[in-house]
Amino acid sequence: MVPTSEASSATHHESGVLSTVRRVLVTRKRIWWLESTVTGALGGMVAERLIRAFYRLVRKRSPDSVFDLDRKGFSWPQFVLWAAVGGVCIGAAKVASRHLAHVGWKMATGTEPPKPAAQ
Repeated sequence: MVPTSEASSATHHESGVLSTVRRVLVTRKRIWWLESTVTGALGGMVAERLIRAFYRLVRKRSPDSVFDLDRKGFSWPQFVLWAAVGGVCIGAAKVASRHLAHVGWKMATGTEPPKPAAQ
């Protein structure tokens, strides 16, 4: 039988290890969250600029004009078309930025990024 002081010492040691492991995981998760958030924000800004440049290239005018309800010649079909194009581009940018964050994490740490908690 293990004396009480040794048993509590072993339990304390194990809880200390668990505590350290939890702190490391939380830190990794926070760093991953920060990296993926920054990458996503930058990806969104790049996507917005590309969408605006593409619209200017195709339409030869400001992209704001398609979403201006008060503009003479406003067209709902044009509005819906460019809103859909913008949505597809933003979705593609989100996927690309998430992949870029994943690759960056693997290059920097040599490990897979932390998995999100199951909900």
